[in-house]
Amino acid sequence: IEEPPADEKPIEEPPADEKPIEEPPADEKPIEEPPKEESKIDWKRMWKTADTLKKKSLDFAEKATELTKSGAIVLKKKAEEAADAVSDMTKIGKHKFDIATLKRRIEESYIALGSAVYHLVKSEETDQIESDEKVKEIIGRIGRLFNDITVHEEEIERIHREMDPDGDAEEETVQEDKKPEPPDQEEKCPSPPPVDETPDSPDASQENEPKVDDASKVEAKPEA
Repeated sequence: IEEPPADEKPIEEPPADEKPIEEPPADEKPIEEPPKEESKIDWKRMWKTADTLKKKSLDFAEKATELTKSGAIVLKKKAEEAADAVSDMTKIGKHKFDIATLKRRIEESYIALGSAVYHLVKSEETDQIESDEKVKEIIGRIGRLFNDITVHEEEIERIHREMDPDGDAEEETVQEDKKPEPPDQEEKCPSPPPVDETPDSPDASQENEPKVDDASKVEAKPEA
């Protein structure tokens, strides 16, 4: 048997005053833990709930898809209408600009016409005003410019009708509603003014008196 080395301390024994660990008596029962309840899962109900949620989610997805498609269609239609409106307004602006240009050319033509007529009058050639080639050319140019203005104005009216097709129908309806009513019978045959037949009035007495010739009113002159 090997002896412990001198530097190692011997195993210390517990002091005498320390009490040993008491073991529970044999008659005492250990504390029983409550029995764990087994968790019962209603799988049938869970599957039914899952199917319901799945159907609702599918319905929601279909409705969302339909709304998205309809919204896209509406947006596309509105965008096309806006583009058409912008295009129409651009055309109207161009026609108005052309009309302003034509009116300015008409003013210049009238100035040229007045100058030509003035020179003819100054040179005492008033008889040749209507037959003068320059005057005739200016008058024809003015007529063509007025015709061009009419064409541009008709195009503007056509574009307005295409932009608002219901406007013409509303105007026709308003005009039909505002047709003049036929006059009443009383307005056609107005009643005669009342006649004052009171005997006290001097006018009435004079009217009722018989007329006398002026010759009968002349008094006989006394004979000399």
